[in-house]
Order: sequence, then C-alpha cells, then structure tokens
Amino acid sequence: MSRRNRIRRRSDHSRVLNFLNGFGKGALSIAGVLGAIGLLSAFFLSLYQFALLSPLLRLEIVQVEGADPVLERELMAMGKLHSGLSLAAIQLGKLKLDMEDHPWVRRIQIERRFPHTLVISVEKQEPVAIVVLNQTHFMNRYGELFKRVTAVDPVNFPVITGIPADSPDLPTLLPRVVEILNTLKAEQPPWAVNHLAEIHLKDGSALTLYYTHMKARIECASDTLAQAIRKLRQVTSFIQEKGELERLKSINLNYTEGAVASFERS
Repeated sequence: MSRRNRIRRRSDHSRVLNFLNGFGKGALSIAGVLGAIGLLSAFFLSLYQFALLSPLLRLEIVQVEGADPVLERELMAMGKLHSGLSLAAIQLGKLKLDMEDHPWVRRIQIERRFPHTLVISVEKQEPVAIVVLNQTHFMNRYGELFKRVTAVDPVNFPVITGIPADSPDLPTLLPRVVEILNTLKAEQPPWAVNHLAEIHLKDGSALTLYYTHMKARIECASDTLAQAIRKLRQVTSFIQEKGELERLKSINLNYTEGAVASFERS
C-alpha cells in the first residue's frame, strides 16, 4: 500500500471517530435535556396533584352576585358546587358554559379567589316584553329573545304582535321595538309603558297601541311616536271633556293636522 493511500485511510478513520465522538456528545446532551424536562414535568404534576388534594385549596365559599335565591340554588345545582371540592380543579370555562344554559342567565363571569372562594357574577335576563311569533318568547332590553313563556312565568309585560315568525328582518325589528318601549318609558301616565298592553306592528313602522285603561286602539307611526303621544294627550283630553271617552273605538294619529277618532254607536 502506497504512503498516500495509508494517509488517506488514516484521515477517513479520524473523521469517523470525530463523527462518532460528536454524535455521542450530542446524544448525551439531548438525553440530558429530555431528562430535565421529565423531571420538571414530574415536579409540576406532583404540584398539581398536591393542589387537587390539599385542604389548603378546598372550596369553602361560593359567592353568587346578581342572582335571587332561587336562581342561586339552581346555578349551584347546575355547577355541582359543594364544599370539599378543590378550588384548583374547577374548570371555569366549562362551569361558565353550563351555567349560561340557564334560561334566565344572559352572561356569567367566574373568578377564583384563593385559597377558598369562588365568585360567580350573574347578569340575569330582564324581560321588557313578550313577543308572539309561532310561540311566545320573552325579549330583553337588547332585543334578544331568550326564553319561551310558560304557565309559571310572570306575564305582566307588553305583548308584541304582528311580526311574522319567518321574517328576515327580525334581527332589526326587535331592537326597533325596544326603542319604541324606551320612548314610552319616558312618558307620563297613563301613556307610559307600564300602562301598555300591546304593540301591534304592521310593515315594521306602523303601530297600533293598546292600553290597559281604555279599549280604543291608537294608530301611529314608530318614527314620530313621541309627537304622536303629545297629540294623543290633547285629543283624549278633549274627548273626555265631551264625555265621549267610553264610546271611543280608535284614534288615528297619522295626520299632519289633528287626528281622526271613531266612536261606537250610542
């Protein structure tokens, strides 16, 4: 074998040894990192297990804000909350979703206050009207339908009729109804919203109002409602002075000058 070949073989052998040596060191480094990760994972797992079992983080107080006693009991039952649970083990996201399934809850916020307290803040649904579609639903002040009306529910709210159940304009019609209710809320009795029995909508802007203190229907437009109520006060005052209020069947306020009233035959 020539001297040149011997030198080349020696060089190849050296490169192989260097590669194996470097690979071995790299493998040892990787093994060290993996070992450290394993130890760290085991430490955090042990810490988590300690948190789950430790009496130092046991749930002792559930503070419910914004709910009446009945709703509070129902939410506690839905969340299966009881003393003895680990505060660290409670899944806040799932608990929030479960509680927001309650028909009288609009929104829930939940906060842990270590070491022993869970705070549940409830935004309760507040109905402002009952909307008649294919079924009757409560509507809140945001124009959202949130619950079907049942026999045990309170029903002393204005009833909204005339909206087709399949109307594509429903998402805009309901907030418009809220605006109408807010306008009437600012009025003085007997034309305030708490004396209102029904609002019937026609074509989204024409209104027929029915009040609890009189049998006559009132025709007006939603975009001129405040002005129409002022005119209504004047017209009904005049009719009452004439002693004809009991015979009044309807008042149409959709006229620039005055109004048109119709009466039952005496």
